[in-house]
Amino acid sequence: SRGLGDVYKRQELQANRIVIAALQQEAATSRPVISALQQPQARPYALAGTGTAARASGTIVLDRQQKQVVIVAQNLPELPSGQAYRLWAMPQNSKTPAYCGQFNTSPTGTVSTIWPAESAVCNGNPAQLLITAESATAPLVPQGELVMKTAG
Repeated sequence: SRGLGDVYKRQELQANRIVIAALQQEAATSRPVISALQQPQARPYALAGTGTAARASGTIVLDRQQKQVVIVAQNLPELPSGQAYRLWAMPQNSKTPAYCGQFNTSPTGTVSTIWPAESAVCNGNPAQLLITAESATAPLVPQGELVMKTAG
């Protein structure tokens, strides 16, 4: 039965290599997010879930110096194929939200992503940030369900 023990050890070793590779990939993906969160110009906004995403929570960080948006959230339901979450910034003294980008979650309901903030509103000092669930190809006007928002 020594041969069977060797087979199990090889399988366990292979399983461990797969887990290590996945963790290394996750760490590499998280490095830019962690770096952005540590920038002195970074401004965090706490997010709370609404409606069907009531259990969701997270943080958006606007890094004005690097002109980047960072989103870290959990318990955000995975969307059906063809849909995406969209981030909107509500400018001060305005009722028209500016589109800031779109993203999706992992199958476990988490998201940790970073992208350039091209809109001045998204990179500025918005009154409120909103996340909606939209068709990934819909016009850049919020029409879908509001799933997360900042206080305000």
